[in-house]
Parts: sequence; structure tokens; C-alpha cells
Amino acid sequence: MAISGSHARLKKAMTELMVHWHNLRGSWRDAKADEFEKTVLDPLQAQVRKVQTAMEQIDSILNSAQHDCE
Repeated sequence: MAISGSHARLKKAMTELMVHWHNLRGSWRDAKADEFEKTVLDPLQAQVRKVQTAMEQIDSILNSAQHDCE
């Protein structure tokens, strides 16, 4: 159960971050903004996707183990 809650919080946080970024991007349109997006945000999004996949796999394994123990 804790994993699914953490997964939801992570997804919400990433969504909120990207909404704020897109709002900021409307006024910050220079090379440094491009660099920040490419060096910070793009890798962060990729890592978050990997973490979410891992969390889903762990949740599935834990649910199977719990079912097997019943």
C-alpha cells in the first residue's frame, strides 16, 4: 500500500513541477533556459519514469507475496 501512495505522490509532484516549468518557460526564453531543460529537467523526467516503473514492479511483487502468504 505504501508504494502505491508514494507512486501517486511522485507522479503528482512531477506533474506540478512541469506545470510550473511551462509557466516559467513562457517568460524565460534564453539559452540558459534551454540548457536547464536539457541538463536538469529532461534527465529528471527520465529518472522519474524509471522509478515509477520500478515502483509498479515492486508493488506487484509485494502484492503477489502477500497473496501467497494468505
